[in-house]
Amino acid sequence: MDTQYALNEEDAKHIDSLITELNKDLTVEIAVISHTNSKEFNTPKNFAWKLFNYYGIGDFEANNGLLIIMFMEERRIEMITGYGLSDILTDSWLKNLQTKHMVPHFKKKEYSIGLRIGVEEIVKKIRRHSKRAKKGKPVPPNGARSWHQEQEMIQRNFDKKLLYFFIAIATAVAALIYKLSIKKCDDCSTRLQYIKPYNHRDGDDELVTLPEKNLKEYECRACTFSLYYCKTCDKHNFYKSKNHGYSRCNTCEKDTLHTYRRTIIPATETSMGIALVKSTCKAKDCNFSYERESVIPKIRKNSSSSSSSSSSSSFGGGSSGGSGAGSSW
Repeated sequence: MDTQYALNEEDAKHIDSLITELNKDLTVEIAVISHTNSKEFNTPKNFAWKLFNYYGIGDFEANNGLLIIMFMEERRIEMITGYGLSDILTDSWLKNLQTKHMVPHFKKKEYSIGLRIGVEEIVKKIRRHSKRAKKGKPVPPNGARSWHQEQEMIQRNFDKKLLYFFIAIATAVAALIYKLSIKKCDDCSTRLQYIKPYNHRDGDDELVTLPEKNLKEYECRACTFSLYYCKTCDKHNFYKSKNHGYSRCNTCEKDTLHTYRRTIIPATETSMGIALVKSTCKAKDCNFSYERESVIPKIRKNSSSSSSSSSSSSFGGGSSGGSGAGSSW
């Protein structure tokens, strides 16, 4: 990002080629920027460090990034290294590079030459330690993190809290379901003992015979029944569960009304569809039946085609603890 036009076209292409090849081979990222001044952050060093971590220069895991920034009004150059390059591009080595090979050209206003020489020397140094540069280093426990890594940490913490929240909700729901599943005797409120699901063969036993109304619900498979026993009252109790698709029939007052839905005209993105909804009572002594048409809403268009990224840059998300060197001319 050469906003101050410190590089000529030829050197800009050469530096871009070196940086691109280095990134392709070792995942190392180098950003070269020219800027006006550092008034926003008091000092050039602080400005450069904040900018490094905002853009997240370097690989997310290896933190192998380097920022080279020139402040033209303050006649200052700063180099900030990521955690993964600080042992290769040491502060003293960078300072020596600046004073011997770059600053002399800057003093002559040969900014393009100075930057080209500096980047060439840095790339040579990194390639001599290619394995270490590619492997890099993780962020120390209390180290500064890039904007990307901060967002990742926030997301991870949020995911953990969300997981704990759902576990707590699931536990509460399970406890409530268990509490509601406990059956009590209508006469003495004693907790009932579950015996087994009701089976039509049990009708031979007078103690476990379903009432006629419930027997019809069972025969048409609208409901299932479970058998419970009260020790205090010494009697059996039945509890009913409706099967899916069944509800109360207002004609015979049994839970034998079966409703199903059949699509006649499918819905599209441009037009609504039509479905036939039919309700029929399955009880043998009830002939209730009812049909009606229902509207099917239009299909929503998929809006995920424009998946633009909102990240602050195209860098990998590396971090820096502020290591590096700076020089004035």
